[in-house]
Amino acid sequence: MESTECPDCESVMLALERFKSFLVSAWPVITEVLGDHDWDCDAYFLEDWLDLNWKLLVCRQLLGKEGELQPFAVATKEIEKKRYNHRLESIEGRKIFVSLGTGDRAFEIAPPFDKVKVLNQNGVSEVLPWSSLRFELKSIS
Repeated sequence: MESTECPDCESVMLALERFKSFLVSAWPVITEVLGDHDWDCDAYFLEDWLDLNWKLLVCRQLLGKEGELQPFAVATKEIEKKRYNHRLESIEGRKIFVSLGTGDRAFEIAPPFDKVKVLNQNGVSEVLPWSSLRFELKSIS
């Protein structure tokens, strides 16, 4: 799709590509940290780390400091809570972005981050190749 049809698509895709690249490069270090982490006292460390970096590297780049973009979710239930006023939707088929990862049936948040978990229009989770989707910023307020 040309940028004249979706003026913000290029900036959205650039922000997502940068985030994906950041995850790939940071993953060896975060894997070491996770191995030493006290999971009994802090079970949501990885989810928090992902979401905080998502807010800085994607949300702020697209919406500024005060913007409220959907979370980078490990589970689709976080997306369905709708405590935000913007979300990422695919251009074709209106699928809502959930997270980047790998695998198909056993989707996991891990390199090479070549798959995207999305919610389709019926609210059903799907895993699709990263290269098959283009996203745009959608206001839901």
